[in-house]
Amino acid sequence: MIPNRRTLALGLALGQALACLAACSRETAPGDATHPAAPEAVAPTELGSPRAPEGTAPAPSMAFDVAQAEDGIEFVEVALQTAELEHFTEVRAAPSQGAVLLGVLAPAVRVDVHPPIPADDCVHGWRAIEPRGYICATTVATDRDPSRELFPRVPAGALVPGVYGKIRGEGARIFDDALAARSGRGRTPDAALTVRRLGTVRVDGREYWRTRHGLVAAADIRKLDSSGFRGLEIDDALEQPIAWARFRGDDGAIPLHTAPSERSAVQARWKARQTARVVETSADGKWVRLDRGGWAQRALVRIASRTAAPEGIAADERWLDIDIEQQTLVAYVGDRPVYATLVSTGRRTHDTPTGIFRIERKLAERTMSSRPDDDEPYAVDRVPWTAYFIGSFALHTAYWHGSFGERKSHGCINLAPRDARRLYGWTAPGVLPGYTEIIGSPEQPGAVIRIRSAEDPTPAWQGYAATMRGGDGPA
Repeated sequence: MIPNRRTLALGLALGQALACLAACSRETAPGDATHPAAPEAVAPTELGSPRAPEGTAPAPSMAFDVAQAEDGIEFVEVALQTAELEHFTEVRAAPSQGAVLLGVLAPAVRVDVHPPIPADDCVHGWRAIEPRGYICATTVATDRDPSRELFPRVPAGALVPGVYGKIRGEGARIFDDALAARSGRGRTPDAALTVRRLGTVRVDGREYWRTRHGLVAAADIRKLDSSGFRGLEIDDALEQPIAWARFRGDDGAIPLHTAPSERSAVQARWKARQTARVVETSADGKWVRLDRGGWAQRALVRIASRTAAPEGIAADERWLDIDIEQQTLVAYVGDRPVYATLVSTGRRTHDTPTGIFRIERKLAERTMSSRPDDDEPYAVDRVPWTAYFIGSFALHTAYWHGSFGERKSHGCINLAPRDARRLYGWTAPGVLPGYTEIIGSPEQPGAVIRIRSAEDPTPAWQGYAATMRGGDGPA
């Protein structure tokens, strides 16, 4: 298909005006030159508002290439083509293999592309894509519309993208194929494996899960049910802190007393993860009075309170505050809290690092494994909505437990599926249709994540978040 071109010659005065407009459009977000505007995303403007329905992302059908003419600026109108990608495809900020990596598109994703730009480092020619970036890839022209689907794909009404289970430790075997399963020639797992079901087969009347490791008898897998827990939206600026009854391995049943003393009468019971507002704290700090009535022991609740933003956060910037002591996360826009929830950070032997970070990259799904020297080797398949903030530490869904509000992880920050999905789409860098990975960098900054503890209440800036501020620590 040959692109349809129509040339419009414009006067020099208009060319100068457009040049000025282009220069203005490169300005950073007001209030902080170190925080450029995040890319447009298919995320809600407020965390907690409905997600935009599929098919609402912009799909321009016409664009303008700009050329220099003797008498000013010449615009060439170019009809875009829709192309389907054959492989995982890197998206660069400029038509060069050395340009900043913006993200990775999945195979079979359809994108609007511009005509190819010949280049020595791309045999196919670099192609600008909508809404941003350049690709060097083989493509197939298609009459279908550009992709509108966000990854990972989640079935209607489901909490997570798939069905997961944990292989039981004793006697479980993994088989390469049905013939091996029939003969009993299998291998013992060499780590604690949590797997995603890719399908099922029956061998001699017995059901097996197909997994990335091989076939495993369904009887040797404990199917996992993900937690339906979710946080809550905030519309009062957290004037009164939010309290959750802790989950202690039962229904909670936390006693609410008539006075801040264990000797006082119990007037009610408070079930795990129910919420209330803190009205008053006892003089010794060991009790809190709740708006639902009664006093609860401070050790039996988790509390999310408002806190000041790190220096340099713009008025409209989205960022996250995580309190390790309280196992809470509060999402902010500037100084305004908009959402609060419970998390699970690292166990005592697997501490979550404190610091002020920026999201380094987001992956729609990520298989996670233990470190080589870990005393408890494990592998967890296809963890959805994962956002790394430094090294191997990330915020991500935990589809295998429901103990949010308690330390549980190997150092990452565990979120319930509903919370993980919301925050993945809400934070920068923005999530776009078709991407399996989005990269954070100074050119495309990820959201700020502050992780603090009682031992480190004012943590230092870390990673490229520190580099963007021009140093290795707080300014």
